[in-house]
Amino acid sequence: MSPKRLIITGVAVILLVNGTIFGMLFIVDWWNGPSPEELKQAREAEEAAALAVVYAKLAPLPDFKSKAKNLRSIGEAISICESRLKESVKERKSWEVSMIESRYVPATEVYKIFLEYKTLNSIDSESKSFKVTCEVSGESKIIDIWKADPI
Repeated sequence: MSPKRLIITGVAVILLVNGTIFGMLFIVDWWNGPSPEELKQAREAEEAAALAVVYAKLAPLPDFKSKAKNLRSIGEAISICESRLKESVKERKSWEVSMIESRYVPATEVYKIFLEYKTLNSIDSESKSFKVTCEVSGESKIIDIWKADPI
């Protein structure tokens, strides 16, 4: 035999032996390995465990609270306070809203409105000036605090 033929035969034998070994290992593993149903169950169990880890890291969310019926702006709160002023003071008056002081407090969801009003002079009484503090609940649209202090 020529050396070239000897090398080709040796390489062919090595490839045949290795192919047979790998083929037998694959067949034995395929026959003795898990069934497709077992593989599917194992995959689902791994996915469930991964989801459990993700959900364990998430903080619990607070309950959803609809704000559809809440006050939408400071203007609505001002109109509620002005209507209360019109109802409570029957004398002739003039008033103004202090937009610099009036504000919304997000922590308590309360609108704080500051009004200044002045009763007009009449034959019976002199004019008086008052500063009104009006707090309107953003959720219930009800006046929580109404305080009129003379200036």
